[in-house]
Amino acid sequence: MNNNFEELKKRIIEDVKSKVYTNKLINYQEFLELYTPYMFEIKEKEFAEIIGITYDNWISIRNRGTRTRTKIQQDIVKLKDRKEQIKKEIESLGIENKSITYEEFLQLYDKYKHEISESDFAEIIGISYSNLKNMRNINTKAIVLKTSDKPITEKRRNEIIEIVKNLGYGNKLINYNDFLKIYEPFKTEIAELTFAKIIGIPYINWTRFKNGTRRVRILKGAAMTSEKDNKQNSANKSTIQTTLVNIEQIKEKISDNATPIEVMKICFSNGMTRSKTINYCMKRFNLSRIELINIITESLQNRNDKKGLLER
Repeated sequence: MNNNFEELKKRIIEDVKSKVYTNKLINYQEFLELYTPYMFEIKEKEFAEIIGITYDNWISIRNRGTRTRTKIQQDIVKLKDRKEQIKKEIESLGIENKSITYEEFLQLYDKYKHEISESDFAEIIGISYSNLKNMRNINTKAIVLKTSDKPITEKRRNEIIEIVKNLGYGNKLINYNDFLKIYEPFKTEIAELTFAKIIGIPYINWTRFKNGTRRVRILKGAAMTSEKDNKQNSANKSTIQTTLVNIEQIKEKISDNATPIEVMKICFSNGMTRSKTINYCMKRFNLSRIELINIITESLQNRNDKKGLLER
């Protein structure tokens, strides 16, 4: 009897392997397709055990409509090796450090959904189980294949602060959506939380800020510094309001072949506010905010002997 059972067990294992069901996620319907040829020789729960499905998982797929994994141990490709292969495939897409929604996550997962669970796939691409639940239930985002934080030099930190300040965000209250717009050009070189610290968002406020329940003020004191500089550069202007000038007069001072950086310098030196200067440059050169940030960044990196760019 025992020899007969061992022969049956061996036959079942070879049959399942030949159908490419080793180490594969299956639902109850697929389980029954495997089990049907043996239904008069062995009980269903015993068949489940042979192909590596625990009793609890067998009950779950039968009664709750879930899926479970077959785990036949004979010479199958190790799951660990397959996970590494999947990770390399996702890395080849060039989406490291990208913040994605649950819908975007499902698009990535679709190719692998028949061989690996959703939570296992999330783990492979660097998304924790708690973050996966938040993505699914409360529409948060998570970062894919997050790389280790590269050291940020003091020079680069100051450049980032200057860029954000020149975009009109000094001493300004922002929400998380505003933050993501500011962070977009820097996300491939610096982690989200580190960037938040650079622009003055304390860790204690981060969770509530990221979940959309509060706004925070960034670059505190930047507006005061800007006002002080305006007064020093314009002795006849006693308040910020007096720096507002006729835009058309400034336009006359700008040559047709002026670069965005040159235009910004002229606008700032003639008292135009940062926000109006930014909007004017974007419109004049048909640039997005991100494209303008990239131009400012490149200019800053090429000026090693200067403390900052476009100071008023």
